[in-house]
Amino acid sequence: MKYSYLFLVSVGLLTFAACSDKNDAEIADESEEYVLLNEVTATIQPRMVSETGSTRGVVQDLSDNSYYWEPGGSIVVVPQAEAAVRSYTITSDMVGDSSVLKIPSSVWRYKTGLSYYAVYPYFADSLFTIIDNDCYYYTMPEQVQSGNGSTSHITPELDPLVSEPASPSDRTLSFSMKHMFMLVKFQLVCSEDVTYHSLDLKQEESNNFYYSSGLFLMGQDSYPYLYGSISPGSSECIRLSFDEPVSVTAEDTLDAFMLVPPFIIKNYSQQNVHLVLEATVTQQEDIYTATADLGTWSYEPNTLKVFFSDMTVQH
Repeated sequence: MKYSYLFLVSVGLLTFAACSDKNDAEIADESEEYVLLNEVTATIQPRMVSETGSTRGVVQDLSDNSYYWEPGGSIVVVPQAEAAVRSYTITSDMVGDSSVLKIPSSVWRYKTGLSYYAVYPYFADSLFTIIDNDCYYYTMPEQVQSGNGSTSHITPELDPLVSEPASPSDRTLSFSMKHMFMLVKFQLVCSEDVTYHSLDLKQEESNNFYYSSGLFLMGQDSYPYLYGSISPGSSECIRLSFDEPVSVTAEDTLDAFMLVPPFIIKNYSQQNVHLVLEATVTQQEDIYTATADLGTWSYEPNTLKVFFSDMTVQH
């Protein structure tokens, strides 16, 4: 499946425009193949947790996913073999006290035996676009953390959710939602007093690390995987900035949270890559680079990776 950028965008816009104007009668005929559902549910699966390095603290609990379901936002349900895309606007009564979203009394008709998948959040005119019903076009926003240890920047726009394929059963359609990206918690210690301004995660000896704008093939039997790039293409590093410089005294810890999309892959298989972390730091008025060798990583979606490391200032 090879697309040009203009073709992808035009197909995506035409698909959404064609779907958004259809009413229920136009979307499905009245045959027994189609049913009105009593409920559509979407449950966020907890991230797997992996730790690397010498433990220096308790892993922060990020299992509460209820903040992901934002009233006013949209979740989209995409069939694998139809043109009609179903979009639901989330209201406060759909969100419970857990990671489950419940959409009652669906007004859309669903075809029994057909597979569907869900994507959240969905903005037809912004960062996320469904293209030709099997691709999800995503552009990585900037990551800006507010202070040491803050997770307020981990929003749905930065950390989208996708589901595995599901089919209607007993007038219910249930999706198992997973985080598309890997969340990394860096716990960094320096032997000197430093003020952090930004962190750059990059691949050793490579200028192509990840796609800042990319296509994901959806509705696979396993996890959706990265297919290819859309302009502006690849980037050499993933940057986490701080809205205000963060000063950390010697031997104290900087807790930084970075969302990591899939690495650039070859032959459609994930590759292990050697990563380094570079921090822009200041001491008094002097600017330096602090570094850490992170070793070899493999990409792990829907995972919280906790990495403990010492930073060395390059004077």
